[in-house]
Order: sequence, then structure tokens, then C-alpha cells
Amino acid sequence: MTTPSIAPFERSEIAIRRRADRLAAATFARFRNLYRLTSLGIVVGTAIASFFAIYGRSPLLGIAAGVAITGVCVVFAWRPLLDPDLRGAVELVNDHNCHERAEWRAETGTKVPVGVAAMERWLASHPSGPGRASVLLRMGRLDAADRAIAEMEPKTPEEAFGIEILRETRTFLAGRRPDLGPLQSPWQTLPDPRERRHRRECLALLEAEVAAADRLDPISLLAVARREIGEVHRSMQMARVLARWVLFGLLMIVICAALGAALS
Repeated sequence: MTTPSIAPFERSEIAIRRRADRLAAATFARFRNLYRLTSLGIVVGTAIASFFAIYGRSPLLGIAAGVAITGVCVVFAWRPLLDPDLRGAVELVNDHNCHERAEWRAETGTKVPVGVAAMERWLASHPSGPGRASVLLRMGRLDAADRAIAEMEPKTPEEAFGIEILRETRTFLAGRRPDLGPLQSPWQTLPDPRERRHRRECLALLEAEVAAADRLDPISLLAVARREIGEVHRSMQMARVLARWVLFGLLMIVICAALGAALS
């Protein structure tokens, strides 16, 4: 019996990448809007602070105006996080990405490549070894990814679970529905608590993209996984993330006002 297709599908590398990009955009649209609006508020706030400091010769007024404008943008951007499901989903994705970057650097000694050109260079300089299968999947090179996955030899239950995620991701990128049911229970038995949390996050992200392909709400699935894993790392809790953004914005506004005053 063949696995049912999610949607009509073209198999070329470019088509696979474009489809994956569309689904990622649909899955994370509400996240990106949050950070984009916050970034815009900081840019506008620093520009206003600089203007007042340079042309109005009033850096303190510039700081006050910049903080006010940025504060309005931050409140507007982060207001949706009053929804506990969205807040939990964002925490899960942040925690996953932080763990993924650290794990990638530990295993490969490099940063996670972003963009087709960077991935091409990474593959050229890493003809074998960890990480290759996931990059090939992101490039849409499914046959090469199959070979890379087949060469992987898991040393721990967590690594074995990760390989199964790669296989189901490959199924999904090929336009067929991944069978994620058998993975719903085994993650709970993984011995390493930190890795157990991370593997559930990986599974949740794949579930969310499948939901996006079905035109369903991915946030609810991420929120369910967030509740299942318990606490994320403290630095990924939204109150701390917001505090870092606020401090960064305030610092940028003060620096720009001080530079403006020095140049006026």
C-alpha cells in the first residue's frame, strides 16, 4: 500500500525547496511578524533619537521619543503572546533553534548554513559526516539524502530517534504523508532529559509543517508539544526574551542619541 500524497507534487530540487519554504513561511508567519515589528520599532526609535540629538540638540528628548515609539511597537507586536498557545509555540521553537545551533556547532564545528549558496559550500567542504543528510534534505536532493541517512549509525536512542525524524521528513518533502504515529510514544522513553525534550521539539516542528500543508493551524500542535515537554531553558522563556529585546532597543536608542549629540 502506498503512502497517500498530501498534494500534487513536482519532484525537482527547486520545486522541493520552494514548497518547503512556503510551508515554513505558513508555519512561522505569526512568529516572524512579531520579530519584524519589534525590529522595525527599534529602527524607528533609534532614527528618532538620532534626529532629535543632531538637529534638535536634545538627546534626552530624543531618547524619550525613541523609547516611546519603540515601546508602542513592542506592545503591539507582543500583544498576541497573551494567547498561551502562541506563547508556548514560540518558546518551543526558540528552544529548539537554540539547541539545534549548539548541537550543530558541536558536531560539525561550523554555523548552520543558511541559503542555497551557503549550503552548497558546506556540502562541498563536508563530503561526509554529521549534518550532511539534513542539509541535503533542505536542498531538495532526496536521493543523496537517502544515501546519507543510510550511512548514519546511531550510537544512542536519541540519535536513532533523530534518524527516524529525518526519514519521515524525507517522506514529507517527497510529497507523501509521513507516518508520525509510531514516534509519538518512543520519545518519552529517551533516557537523556535534555535530548528527550529536543527530539519532541523536532517531531513537533514536522507535525506543524504537515498541518500547514493540510491548511490547518500549526500553532495548536506546537502548543501541545510545549506542554508535553515541560519547562524549556530559562533563557527561552518569553518574559526573558522580551526583556532582552527591550534592553537591546534601549541600548541602541541611547547609543544613537549619544552619537547624534557628539556629531551635532
